[in-house]
Amino acid sequence: MKQQNIKSFIAPILVGKVFPYAVLVKATDADGPGEYEANGLMYENGHVLIEYPFRRPGQSIEQATVEGSDPANQNQIDITTAVLPDGTELTRGEAWEEISYPSSWADRVKAAIAAHGEASFLRGDHRLSDDGHAEGARLSAEPNQAEDNLYRLLGLKANVDEERTSIKVAVLCENSQGIPEIRTFELPVSDVDMEDGEHYDVAIERAVAEGYGGKMVAFDEHDHAARHLFETAAWFTK
Repeated sequence: MKQQNIKSFIAPILVGKVFPYAVLVKATDADGPGEYEANGLMYENGHVLIEYPFRRPGQSIEQATVEGSDPANQNQIDITTAVLPDGTELTRGEAWEEISYPSSWADRVKAAIAAHGEASFLRGDHRLSDDGHAEGARLSAEPNQAEDNLYRLLGLKANVDEERTSIKVAVLCENSQGIPEIRTFELPVSDVDMEDGEHYDVAIERAVAEGYGGKMVAFDEHDHAARHLFETAAWFTK
């Protein structure tokens, strides 16, 4: 959770999820043992709109509504955490706050813009640490998700297309007999950092793992080499 100042939050970015997130809000009985839960919606700015009443685990909403019809009953509930779709638990007051009405559009946009900037910063900075490839892939995907969330909030077309989901890479190499070949790979964009050319390195590593060798040159579908392949193939057949 990224906190800007007191009572001002930015909700965590979950890759593949769009705000508002459906969350499970947990609570305890202020006067004794007992656990309660309710559905809620978390917005970009860390505001959570709770769907009352709270219910005991296994209790239906209808039963909870009848038993909790007295407003005094709800006053005995001590709200503690919100559970995100990925299982992450966030503490009330430290990572999110409850609201009575849906979060305003202006506050949501401000938080979405801040989240996009923060995600982009983390993506560019993660190679300074030893987080490993999995963490790098997650951070690489976060600014894309943050941008999509912002586009949807503004009513614009989300910036998602085939180039976003995968990248085609070809590797010029030699097979085990020393014969030149072109080996092709389609890599998930979320697993590579294309700005730093990591997709070339990954493609070469895969070629080596398959037994290819020699001096290897990699290029992707956007490079000039890819554009000339058809012309080269046609020239060879003349």
